[in-house]
Amino acid sequence: MRRIISSTFAVAALLSIGALPARAQDPYMQVQVLEVAPAEIPAFVDAVHTLIEAAKAADLSADFGWAVYSEGNRFHIVTGHASMTEFEDEEAFVREFQGTDGEALMGEAFAKFAGLDITGSNSLSRTMPEWSYIPEDGMPEEDLQGARVFQTWVRGDHEEAFDENAKAVAALLGEIGLPYPVLASRVVFGEGGLVTFALLHDGLANLYGENSFGGYLERSGTGEKWGELFQARREMIRRNDAFDVNYRADLSYDPGM
Repeated sequence: MRRIISSTFAVAALLSIGALPARAQDPYMQVQVLEVAPAEIPAFVDAVHTLIEAAKAADLSADFGWAVYSEGNRFHIVTGHASMTEFEDEEAFVREFQGTDGEALMGEAFAKFAGLDITGSNSLSRTMPEWSYIPEDGMPEEDLQGARVFQTWVRGDHEEAFDENAKAVAALLGEIGLPYPVLASRVVFGEGGLVTFALLHDGLANLYGENSFGGYLERSGTGEKWGELFQARREMIRRNDAFDVNYRADLSYDPGM
């Protein structure tokens, strides 16, 4: 998948946030975070819906799809890239509409976006499969409700130690049988040293209820090992951050779904 309409969304400086994957197999993930004036959120949603109709009319392939996650008036638009060349081709998305039944609708959507009060930023991350965890019998994609996002800023002189630590954490997630995917990425263009882990879930009630992470640790008897890993990690990082986002299927485009 490739970048979508970055010029239309008036994207600003590179962002210090990692990718929430639209498709985990892509080696690169681009995240555009848009802050929409609260009063204009309905108009923004309408513009995205028009763009989705344009994509359907143009029979846009999954290579040009996108996933949207939101938190309040901030919208995270995620696209995947097979290579840096795809990321650098800013007009590829627009070209896919030219000469199709969706071209006029795309122009209508762009006109709607142009009239909105939107600020934003942009980042590109490399996916890190060796730090990620994909359960064998995990959550079906259609059950995705949101993500708990953990940001970690790694100290430059602790890169190798963090690499080993992250691999050990991924292995431990498999040992405890966590049903939720945890997808890792690190920023290529954006704030240096930033690593993101996105825990995808089927609802906060499940994530913090009977399927809570703490519950799996307790039942597997691995709490002590987990504590040791994260005590060691404290020496490797500058700081941590975490936040929740909701998956917005109504604003996403994936012809395979």
